[in-house]
Amino acid sequence: MYEERFYRNYLNKENFFSCRVMVNEADVVIYSSRPLDNCAQEIIQKYYNQVAEIVEKYPAFATSLSPLEIETKYPLVKEMLAVSQLLDIGPLATVAGAIAEFSGRELLKQTPQFIVENGGDIFLAKKGPIFIQPLVVTHNSLSRVVLVLEERDYPLGICSSSSTFGHSLSLGQADLVTVVSRSAILSDGLSTRLANMVKAPCDIKKALAYGRRFEGIEGIYIVKDSQIGLWGNMKISSVSHEPL
Repeated sequence: MYEERFYRNYLNKENFFSCRVMVNEADVVIYSSRPLDNCAQEIIQKYYNQVAEIVEKYPAFATSLSPLEIETKYPLVKEMLAVSQLLDIGPLATVAGAIAEFSGRELLKQTPQFIVENGGDIFLAKKGPIFIQPLVVTHNSLSRVVLVLEERDYPLGICSSSSTFGHSLSLGQADLVTVVSRSAILSDGLSTRLANMVKAPCDIKKALAYGRRFEGIEGIYIVKDSQIGLWGNMKISSVSHEPL
């Protein structure tokens, strides 16, 4: 059953064209500096079909909480498997970020700026500084926090995991973990891994130390019981900025 993605209110859509792609229960929105309606559906559908084919052939791909060894011809699935091995998580924990990233890689050939948002996980290429307003539904004061990243000349993956919001399985008790990296696949997987580690505020420091070890990580933001942890090339600002 479809649910309105109210976190989309936190995306700044000004000066961008937008299109929406729905594939089964998946709901993807793409913002771009050029219209992409004619190709977006085909691109998103292609990558979801690849994942569906793997799940049909290897049902454990959809349920395993541990890495798997699977033979596949699809680069998207290979990268999902590699990140799951790196982080010791199930491969499906990276699926939203993987589809956002692979779709974005194709779109980059057609538009210099884009935002692919897949269930709250994002892969983007955008000029200027980036303002991220992470959604923390349990703490009103923290819901007004804005994370600021300086302009990058390469795409970024921005993904989150939470035990209190969203449909993804979390084995921890983090109110929110947001990871920014050069790969949405890595950001998606690492946000899950770190969220699994955080069961109390005292776990935040340990989770930050673990996450910062990986190459390509730009920043980590963790919330647990009104306590926050922040690491990387980003800073906290106020809600007066427009997100993204």
